[in-house]
Amino acid sequence: YTLRRVLGDEVTTIAGSSKVAMGWKPPKDGDALTKATLEIHAFAVLPDRILIFAYGWLRELRDGRVTTLGGKYWKGRDPEPRQDGPVEDATFGWVERVKVIGSDVYFIDRDKDSTRTLRRLRGGVVTTLGALNTHTSYKDGPLAKAGFESNVILVHGGGDRLFTYGGDCRVREIELD
Repeated sequence: YTLRRVLGDEVTTIAGSSKVAMGWKPPKDGDALTKATLEIHAFAVLPDRILIFAYGWLRELRDGRVTTLGGKYWKGRDPEPRQDGPVEDATFGWVERVKVIGSDVYFIDRDKDSTRTLRRLRGGVVTTLGALNTHTSYKDGPLAKAGFESNVILVHGGGDRLFTYGGDCRVREIELD
């Protein structure tokens, strides 16, 4: 449960500890190496910070401190229904994939029924862009109705284009606003 930086041939732990794991408890904020509890399901590296997703929480590593930005403690081991809005009020499921485009963070969020949604964090607000209906056929069309394989990866194609690729062996383009 550590986040490590590799520069040249030097590896340095920048957050977490093998002795301080989060598990199924609400996270503890504080010094990144000694106080903060840390688990990582996905993360995004931005110029001034690292965003960390785990167990329904969105957290930030900045200047040696880990701070919880938003999320909610799950009752049991399944994610609660997701909620959009200001990051401090937003809720998250199992975030699986993250892609940073400019200052926007796009991520795939899975609920307890394995339905994945494409969501965006922009300017401190979380928005659901559409469901990645993994229980349907792999049909094309509007994002809310298109079908995707469950193991989707996100690739930035430059400008306002985001591509997905999954086990269905299809490359799909999603137009972003």
